[in-house]
Amino acid sequence: MQLPMTLALRFSRRHALLLIAAHGGALAIILAISAASALAPLPVLVLSTAILSSLLWQFLRLFGARRVVALRLHADGTLECVRRSNTSEFTALKIHPHTTVSPLLTLLLLDGGQGLWWQRLEPLVLLPDALDVEDFRRLRLWLRWRAAAPVRGSAKVLP
Repeated sequence: MQLPMTLALRFSRRHALLLIAAHGGALAIILAISAASALAPLPVLVLSTAILSSLLWQFLRLFGARRVVALRLHADGTLECVRRSNTSEFTALKIHPHTTVSPLLTLLLLDGGQGLWWQRLEPLVLLPDALDVEDFRRLRLWLRWRAAAPVRGSAKVLP
């Protein structure tokens, strides 16, 4: 695998369908419970609005200007990304240690630095249809290789 390597990301229909199904299921459960137990309309309205707002927020993340459209992987374990709003400039990001890699899902937790009181983590959900098959395999391999590599200055001293 030759590094640095640039991976182009595309829209994931599977991710969009999963979001719609999850939010639609939650909305259906709320409406079914309210119909069966004769709940007051205000809590149902508040919960329904919260679920629809969540779906809108997720779609803004999928289609918005801050959407990641490309990743660049480097041999030293660093990652850069290009956002939709700025298609020519790569931004260096750190990968959080709790990033998850599996054959059907890769969840990149991108560390955007320290906020005022919190650490800013941005999740990037990658399903197999978001990349070419070979690029998805290379990304998973690079993430596993990166996780297996010792971090400088973290050697344990044995007694």
